[in-house]
Amino acid sequence: MIEDEYIIKRQPMYSGQADAAARQYFRYTGRSGRTWLVADQPNAADHIFVSAVYKPGDRSSFKGFGGAALVFPIVGQDVVTLTGPWHTNSEAFLADVGVDIRDRHLTFVVVARERVWAEGSYEPTYKGLLYLEDGVGVVGSFNRGDHIAEDFADLMGEPVYLYSASPGGSSSMKVAPMKGAAALERAANRTAQRDSTNCYLPAHQIGDASPVQAAIIGS
Repeated sequence: MIEDEYIIKRQPMYSGQADAAARQYFRYTGRSGRTWLVADQPNAADHIFVSAVYKPGDRSSFKGFGGAALVFPIVGQDVVTLTGPWHTNSEAFLADVGVDIRDRHLTFVVVARERVWAEGSYEPTYKGLLYLEDGVGVVGSFNRGDHIAEDFADLMGEPVYLYSASPGGSSSMKVAPMKGAAALERAANRTAQRDSTNCYLPAHQIGDASPVQAAIIGS
């Protein structure tokens, strides 16, 4: 049975440099000539790095990580060192390298009827839960939480609240319903973008779902 509320806890800070060095990568060279590194793990799209384009004296060019030299272990090889690389995204990787891993993001999604804050608290509580994932989340498209929330809002005809977290951060928003042709167009866009990953409630929760939830689970 789905719980009635979920509290979003504050997350600790972590070292981006240490995190980058803690995994192995595949190396690619893009059409631009830049070096791309993609983590060897299911949610590879959350850990993509690209070499900096830096020209000494050119104030329009920049380095990431404060210009530090980061050492990346390479699968089946030794290591590669990049000075001032940037942590980047799967859209940019696709555009330069031509490899599509946009369905390999790890996100944790909560959808509810209400979002409230206790006085003096920075931790919002989502109440009247419509959707809550087990464990750390699901690997799929980065925007799949938006699609799930839009499904609920449009089918219920009322606003819902979305929380979506990834290894790179989180977002919280109110998702309003659409009606008529606008709702149909938004549904068509969701269908076109939705990946093959199971985005919805785990099978053991389907029996506890409301009619609206059952409609969304079965889509």
